[in-house]
Amino acid sequence: MLWGVYSFFCIFVLRLLFKKKNMFEKELQKFKEIQEHLKNEYPNGGYVVIKGDEVLGVWFNRLDALKEGLAKYGNVPFLVKEIRENLDDISNVINFSRDIQFA
Repeated sequence: MLWGVYSFFCIFVLRLLFKKKNMFEKELQKFKEIQEHLKNEYPNGGYVVIKGDEVLGVWFNRLDALKEGLAKYGNVPFLVKEIRENLDDISNVINFSRDIQFA
């Protein structure tokens, strides 16, 4: 019985990870296209907000980028990515719930 629950949980988690990976496919492609340009334009780094093919802008901290993304797009998924981030490195993934409260 316990093995069946564990197997179900593992399959559920893998499906969630697969969906999330594909969720921002368009945004990640746009980021790849403009990353070198952004690195040159913002040598000190920053966080870019992307929704679909639209680049909202660059901010110097993640919280400001999140606030502006929420103000522009509302409570829908959008990408906030560090400009100097290596796309192959998954160690710095940050997840937020949909009920973000800003003081």
